Amino acid sequence: RPIQHGRELLTLTKLKAIDKIERLKGELHLLDAESKQKNKHTFFVDSKKEVQTFDLAGHLNTAPELVDRVYNRPTLQTLETKTIKGTMEPKIIQKLARQRKHQYKILSQRIDRERKMFVISQKIQTRKDLQDKNKKVKVRKETQNSAAIYKFESKRKR
Repeated sequence: RPIQHGRELLTLTKLKAIDKIERLKGELHLLDAESKQKNKHTFFVDSKKEVQTFDLAGHLNTAPELVDRVYNRPTLQTLETKTIKGTMEPKIIQKLARQRKHQYKILSQRIDRERKMFVISQKIQTRKDLQDKNKKVKVRKETQNSAAIYKFESKRKR
């Protein structure tokens, strides 16, 4: 559909869903996002022998099954003294993981849509600026990800 210059810019700015994106980011905390860079945790030991016998679960004071968790890794003392809240059934855990993955997918789609809307609004604003009668020189061509960049001759206002 062709984009008209006047009201479309206002409509595009109204359509921005930054608050929804921020709300989703707040809910998900981006804890186990695939695109997130993996953490590198370095443990220092004194000798090569200690490197060979290094026990990660023992060092972190947690159960070996929970070592690969990035978040919410309880200690052995916590596991002994407190009851675990939430479900332990594999089907429900898989369902929750599927729902979380779906939420991340929605979040990435919203972020992509917001980026595209921003580029479109920049292109519309550039077209509006080009309607001025000032001299202009094109610095960079328009691409799919960014609007064309022009350098305008500064004109002194009287």
